Amino acid sequence: DESNLEVDEIINLFEKIPDSSDIIKIEEDKQLLLHDKILEEKWSTEINEIVKKVMKNRDSKTITLSLITDTHHSSSYNAKDQIELLKIISEKVNSKAILHLGDVINGYGTSVDANKEYLVDFWSAQDDTFLPILYSIGHHEMYGVGREAEYGEDDTAIERKDVLGICGQSNKYINLVHSSDGAGWYYDIDNLRIISLDSVSNTAVGFSDEQYDFLQNALITNQKVIVVSHVTPRHTTNANNRQV
Repeated sequence: DESNLEVDEIINLFEKIPDSSDIIKIEEDKQLLLHDKILEEKWSTEINEIVKKVMKNRDSKTITLSLITDTHHSSSYNAKDQIELLKIISEKVNSKAILHLGDVINGYGTSVDANKEYLVDFWSAQDDTFLPILYSIGHHEMYGVGREAEYGEDDTAIERKDVLGICGQSNKYINLVHSSDGAGWYYDIDNLRIISLDSVSNTAVGFSDEQYDFLQNALITNQKVIVVSHVTPRHTTNANNRQV
């Protein structure tokens, strides 16, 4: 009986020890927190100035959003610190969401698989924030990981709706309403609707008919509206000469 008791105690002890993947995750989280702290200390003057300006120009009705774009993350340029700094500032000013307006990665001169890894790597930075991080698709993503899918040149490429999936739109805090082609979306915050359009239709600049139809329906609301896209609507037309 005593020997059985010792075995049971040993089994219970081992059950309490985290497996290697848990240990690695804990260590990664510790390193990320340390890195964020170093970033905040390094850029403390700039961070404090931005926070002061934002807080000065708002009242009880203000909805604060944080915006970033064209990070062009790649092997030669690590853009993750940009999103980390924006998260630090966003949490200090009680931002409702972070918007990335496209071109997360560089996308040129590297393989589809490598570009997928850059996308995943960049968006791993969202894992430790409670804020919704919203993303509007850019042409660098579609060239880097989606162009071959649309032209049938590379079976490792992915569709634009799957690009959105990689880019944080599966975040548990986000409940998006998508367009029929999966590339556009809208998101409601308080009394505000943010509408995102895919301005990179068929890897060229312009909006598809699906995007125009989606916009018309999404605008039927009593909420205030912000429309975002990687390329501004006034610079684009589509094959049917439809304009926003």
